[in-house]
Amino acid sequence: MSQTNSEGNKTKGKQDNTNKEKVISKEEEEKVVPEKVKVEENKQNKKKGNKIKREKSKQSIKDKKEKSMEGEGGMSKEENSKQGKKSTETKKIKRGKSKQFKKEKTIQKAREELEKDKKEMELQKEKFEKDKKELEIQKEKLDQDRKELEIQKEKLDQDRRELEIQKEKLELSRMKEEMKKEKKLQKEKEKAEKREKKEELKKEKKLQKEKEKTEKREKKVEIQIEKEMAEKCEKEKDTTPRNIEGLQKKQNDTEEEKEEVRSRENDIQKELLKLEQDKKELKIQKEREKFEQRKKKEEMKKEKKQQKEKEKAEKREKKEEMKKDKKLQKEKEKAEKREKKEEMKREREIQREIERKEQGERGNELLQSIKRDMKLFGQYKKEEGLGKLLVKLNEVSKS
Repeated sequence: MSQTNSEGNKTKGKQDNTNKEKVISKEEEEKVVPEKVKVEENKQNKKKGNKIKREKSKQSIKDKKEKSMEGEGGMSKEENSKQGKKSTETKKIKRGKSKQFKKEKTIQKAREELEKDKKEMELQKEKFEKDKKELEIQKEKLDQDRKELEIQKEKLDQDRRELEIQKEKLELSRMKEEMKKEKKLQKEKEKAEKREKKEELKKEKKLQKEKEKTEKREKKVEIQIEKEMAEKCEKEKDTTPRNIEGLQKKQNDTEEEKEEVRSRENDIQKELLKLEQDKKELKIQKEREKFEQRKKKEEMKKEKKQQKEKEKAEKREKKEEMKKDKKLQKEKEKAEKREKKEEMKREREIQREIERKEQGERGNELLQSIKRDMKLFGQYKKEEGLGKLLVKLNEVSKS
């Protein structure tokens, strides 16, 4: 009985050691093992617990039977104990083999899953590399398109500036031509006015001379009439028909001369009236021309004002367009930055996944190495225990 107790204590000690090693290995596994392997191990541990319970219940039933057999006078206690030890040892060996087989199965499953994950990771990595290359190509294309658009924009701005310069030049040339035309018209007008004034002065001088001539003639005629009258008065005494006829003739001649003078005066008066009428008409014409010039100047001013307003509006539109372009450029840059950030995020996430999976692979490799070490250690322990048991069995058989 003392031997069996000592052996029982030894087996218990071994079991405690194995339990301790299991605890240590579990702590290490929790640090390294992925979730799938953990789930499998939990299932296996539950099965092991249930098996141990069943074995304990079976053992208790056997012990009870042995006790009853001892009471009835069957085999001796020592023989029963030897038989029980043999059966338990064989059971333990079988159990160890089954456990090892299950462990190997779980490790095999874990390996297969790891290989699957590894393949998936490689595929994802390849896909990521492809996507990365495609994104780089797209990025290069976008950069190229952006550069081309910028070049086109610069060209358009250059063309617009050149057109504006040409427009300004044309406007200046038009203004110069208009100024030249105005100056020419003004000179021609001044010349025409001078000519008209000269002609008026000539006409006035001519009329003045004719007036003076008529006045002189009239004075001469009057003097002549007065002389003749004086002579007549002196010769009143001589009343011969010849003298009377001569006087009558003279009188008629003077009257005819007077009528001629009067008709000339009337003609001169008419011409003077005509000149005054022409002067009035010229004055009206001048006023009309002045009014038209004022009108033209006002129209020119209006046109200039409208042109200035138009230019201002165009400048405002250009400024607004520039603002819009700048705003669009900023929004484009922001969108590009966002895209870059998202790309960087995606790359980081993929890198993290790759690192995580690589770490998982490394952990699995560590786990497998630990398990291998544990297996070797268990085999060594089992071999050591079997050796000791065989020695003890030999001792018992000798005794």
